[in-house]
Amino acid sequence: SLAVVPMSQEARGLDAGQRLVARLTGSGDKRSAAIVAKISEEERAHVGIGVAWFRRVCAALGVPPHDLFRGHIAALCPDVLKGPFAHAARGEVGLERAFYDPASWPAAARDAMVTPARAAALRGQGKRAAPAPPPPPAPAQPLQQQQPEAGHSASGGEGATSQAQPTHSTHQQQGSPPHTLHHHHQQQQEAHPPQQHQQQQLLDMWLGAGKPR
Repeated sequence: SLAVVPMSQEARGLDAGQRLVARLTGSGDKRSAAIVAKISEEERAHVGIGVAWFRRVCAALGVPPHDLFRGHIAALCPDVLKGPFAHAARGEVGLERAFYDPASWPAAARDAMVTPARAAALRGQGKRAAPAPPPPPAPAQPLQQQQPEAGHSASGGEGATSQAQPTHSTHQQQGSPPHTLHHHHQQQQEAHPPQQHQQQQLLDMWLGAGKPR
């Protein structure tokens, strides 16, 4: 993106380039100072070309360049809106303060997009933005008590009544005499195939519950 790379990230080289050159020169490192000065000069060309192409694209689309730039930066990388800025070096390559400096934005644009920009500026100064107030709680909705339908009890209707009553087969099984239960157990054993009977014998031997018959 032209707004993010040449007009913002590479423009930071214009902000720090000359300060770094002066610091290296003051410390006696002239070789490093010359290298940084060369890089800073190349950054000027990169930023200038980015600004020229950005304006050309905006003209082709019929949109204001300042508004489009502010919208992209505030949404994508608001941290680049923090200073300090080398306004003179940026202005020489066509990067006006109306692009990147929230203090130079129109009031409407500043009110609409300045929240992330102000937060980024405060981070650059070692401060924190005040947290946004929490949203107001939603009004409580009154509970509506549902009336039970006709033919159903309040505890769950016919389904709950039928579940509370034991089934006929369960009642017979619980009330059956011993000889009936023994006969039922023999029928279950006869229903198992011989293979399952052998597996049961092996399982009994393994568990120590009995010996093969």
